Amino acid sequence: MLRKDAPQAAEVEQAKIQLAQALAFNKTDWPQAEWWRGYNDEQLNRLIGLAVQNSPGMAVARARVAVAEGKAGLARAEGGPLIGGMANINRQHLSDAGFLGVFAENIPALGLTGPWYTSGTMGFLGSYTFDIWGLDRAKVDAAIGAANAALAEEAQARLMLAAAVTRVYYDIQTLYALLDLQKEALSIAGDMVAAHAARQSRGLEPRTLLELALAQQAELEKQLAASEAGLGIAREVLRSLMGLEQPLPEISRAALPDVPASLPPSLGYELLARRADLQAARWYIQASLRG
Repeated sequence: MLRKDAPQAAEVEQAKIQLAQALAFNKTDWPQAEWWRGYNDEQLNRLIGLAVQNSPGMAVARARVAVAEGKAGLARAEGGPLIGGMANINRQHLSDAGFLGVFAENIPALGLTGPWYTSGTMGFLGSYTFDIWGLDRAKVDAAIGAANAALAEEAQARLMLAAAVTRVYYDIQTLYALLDLQKEALSIAGDMVAAHAARQSRGLEPRTLLELALAQQAELEKQLAASEAGLGIAREVLRSLMGLEQPLPEISRAALPDVPASLPPSLGYELLARRADLQAARWYIQASLRG
């Protein structure tokens, strides 16, 4: 519950609220469009490239962009001058049963081939609609807005796909490191079981310590099997994200990146306005208003 004496938040001046005036998907702003390249991992770059190329979701997004751009081009064409042309040629052989009678007989042996008549027409046409009330301009703006929204949705799909591939990729790298530690721990547990078994056989310690070591060894084997299963699942998830029908390319071990954290110089409204999903919503609203 808001207290009556609570200080009110300062109102932000309207001049300081600057929304993005164009699609901001270039590589110079923060975060960069291909932000994953900052990890300096060519293997990751190649996997994301394959995912963007083969993913069904990206194919759908690209198809939507092509359809929206086609509609925008059609709207531009309808608003401009229309110029056309036509041509027609008609060649007619008259029958001897017509009004020319014998003069239209077709007897090649007597040199009578009958009359042929050829007629042709040619013409040009053109039109131009004066957009006095701005109807055509509004249609073009609405189509361009829908095309920009489709571009923003494509960028959002690429962002989500790249983030998912990166997350699963580093999950795989984490599992690689975890498997190494678990195998090392299992080897140590095996040595402990052997040591306890030797002591127990000589009567130097009770059977209980050996059973505890065996239980610990079994638990480590269980954890190792779970990690190997998790690695297989992660590889299948990555293959599904990449839209590959063939087996996933071999993923070699790579060290975790040492990337210093960075932030933009200012965290204003313009940074929020550069989100691809918000830009798509904005362009859809503008297209709807213009339509």
